[in-house]
Amino acid sequence: MKIISTTFLAFGLLATSAAFADDKAGKTTEEAAKTGGNAVVDGAKTAGRTTRDFVKGGSDSASVTAKKNAKHTSEHAKSGGRKTKAASEDK
Repeated sequence: MKIISTTFLAFGLLATSAAFADDKAGKTTEEAAKTGGNAVVDGAKTAGRTTRDFVKGGSDSASVTAKKNAKHTSEHAKSGGRKTKAASEDK
């Protein structure tokens, strides 16, 4: 339930930030909210996949899955960070 409420909070921030997207700060806020929302989704997926693999294949399988998903989450976050920075530097 906590993941669901956190996801709704992130999407709420995204919707709120879209209302202010007419200016530079609004665009930056929008990209930051998207990045945060994506992090929440990636975290939930990682938790689910890791739990599934722990139940099906044990701790070794779960460890491999967690590392693989952490790499994806990191890449996704860095991409979002670059987009946020680009939005803040737009003229």
